[in-house]
Amino acid sequence: MSYKIGVSSGWWSITKSEELLGLASKVGATTTYGVNFVQVDFESIAEFQEPDVVKNIKKLIDTLQVDWGMHGEIGEMMALESALEVVWKHSHRRLHQYLDTIYLKFCVEGDYREYIPRYIVFHASSLPTIAMVVERFRYAGQLTVTPSGDLNWIDFIQKSEELKKWVENSNLIYFLIGKESGLAFESVDSIKIKIGEWAVVESEEFREKIRKRIEELRKDGVGEEEAKKIALEEVSREIDKYAWEFFRNITRLRFSEGAITHEDIAYLIVARYLYEKRNDASEPL
Repeated sequence: MSYKIGVSSGWWSITKSEELLGLASKVGATTTYGVNFVQVDFESIAEFQEPDVVKNIKKLIDTLQVDWGMHGEIGEMMALESALEVVWKHSHRRLHQYLDTIYLKFCVEGDYREYIPRYIVFHASSLPTIAMVVERFRYAGQLTVTPSGDLNWIDFIQKSEELKKWVENSNLIYFLIGKESGLAFESVDSIKIKIGEWAVVESEEFREKIRKRIEELRKDGVGEEEAKKIALEEVSREIDKYAWEFFRNITRLRFSEGAITHEDIAYLIVARYLYEKRNDASEPL
């Protein structure tokens, strides 16, 4: 097996060297390095707008007999790991800009297919570690997205039965309701009471269960008011089932259905999802 030895051109913004001004110059900057491969480090996608940039790259590759790859820019414009909707959109748009520009320059504006870079690499992570995000730099009040860019976290969670059970058993669903509802809650129990009150008004299924239980209690000789109280308490023990619909409803009214606006919670859910899918070969993440 043979190896190709390559070097990185480096960034002009770091070294301020004249030979790193422009893509073609970066290819040629490795002339005396004794290698046959160069990784060109991009300052910005705008470097592709130099006059005759592809022709100059072709000339240098043919002359020096080297091959090349690309290292995309670093920073928040390419923060692919961010759950913040605005950063996620910026990052994926930037990724498409790189791929579209390569196709335009090497395939549409001229037939330079054999000079297309062998790869383009981006840092998987460009932001502070999650520990620092949670401690000092987390955002609140900005919409977050699932790994696929969807605002609806309820759908993401409920697609995985194991993840859904964890969110329920850990009381995270009630924490989310407390955080995202805009209402003041003192405890999980106070949230459950609020959900029960909402379900009585909004859920026909919930009302039907209470009605049937009242009838059963009345047949057993329980007074009407006492039967109503007992029936509501008993049916409310199943409140977990209605918590999801309550969360869906309050987020639909405030932001977007199933939305989470706390960045650290979004990362927590994705981390648990990856844990649950750790042995699933079909999971692309």
